[in-house]
Amino acid sequence: MSGIDYAFRKKAGAAIERDDVDALRVLLAGVDREEIDRIAYAASLHGSEESLRYMVGHLGVRVIRSLDRSLITSAITAQAPLTLIEFLLEQPRGEYALYIGLPLVRAAGAGRLDIVELLVEAGADINQGNTGFHNALELAISKGFEEIAKYLRDHGARPGVHNYRE
Repeated sequence: MSGIDYAFRKKAGAAIERDDVDALRVLLAGVDREEIDRIAYAASLHGSEESLRYMVGHLGVRVIRSLDRSLITSAITAQAPLTLIEFLLEQPRGEYALYIGLPLVRAAGAGRLDIVELLVEAGADINQGNTGFHNALELAISKGFEEIAKYLRDHGARPGVHNYRE
């Protein structure tokens, strides 16, 4: 389907808000991959767990599309439940398999110790820097998340150390 119109996106947005997989299944039939990826990204920003599970599990939506397009990072931004982050981490990440350091920075900045622990256990680069030149420890400290800062220090994070991936 090309030339996706406003009415389609409005219906897709409403289905995402309701986390209505049945409505998405009907709406997404015959829609091109790029549009499905856009809708999945919107679902991750909304924290729509069942919708994302459907699109990733049945439509093959990629969890990490590029360094700056990660369903994991946007789901963290949406304060999605830990179960959704766990599901997304279990999915193949292809060439971006090691790029879970940026979601770690986002989780630390959002005060989500549960997700910080999950990402560190999954192998996230604890000193991965973000585009604002902060690593997870620095962001946790700047936002006053002492428990997260302690956890990160205990696992090797150091202020001023920024590992970047090209």
